[in-house]
Amino acid sequence: MRLLEILGFGPVALSEPVEAKQDLAAGFGADILVDLLKENIAMHTVQGGGYETVFECSGAPCAVPDAMSCCADRSTVCIVSMIMRNIEIIPMVLNGAQLQEIRLIGSYSKTCEENRQCLDWMGKGLIDGRPMITDEIPLRTCSASTANAWKRALTSR
Repeated sequence: MRLLEILGFGPVALSEPVEAKQDLAAGFGADILVDLLKENIAMHTVQGGGYETVFECSGAPCAVPDAMSCCADRSTVCIVSMIMRNIEIIPMVLNGAQLQEIRLIGSYSKTCEENRQCLDWMGKGLIDGRPMITDEIPLRTCSASTANAWKRALTSR
């Protein structure tokens, strides 16, 4: 969310049922938080006209159709999540208000340049990654090959 804000995109909405993750998202700049266990995400977004771009990041089987239901006409759904099983995109109920063109695309991983850009933004104070850290593991507790790989990755600028 913070990256989208830095790049000038918004508003940024997040659909998340876990309160701790909602709090984290709010701290990273989410403009709209929707608890999909309490609210119908499709109705929430359709009332506002839908979103131009929707990123599906959960990998949940129902998430792709839900993401499509949040779209404005001529918008894009980008599947960022790792979906580890086949999913079925169920037919959508269409009526005069919902006829729309939606582009469905996928995104895989990230590039070294994107990693460097994020590290640069962190160095400039634009992104604070500390809230994302759940555990600290000293390199001395890792295997030698893992420790060397991390050292190379952290020093290859």
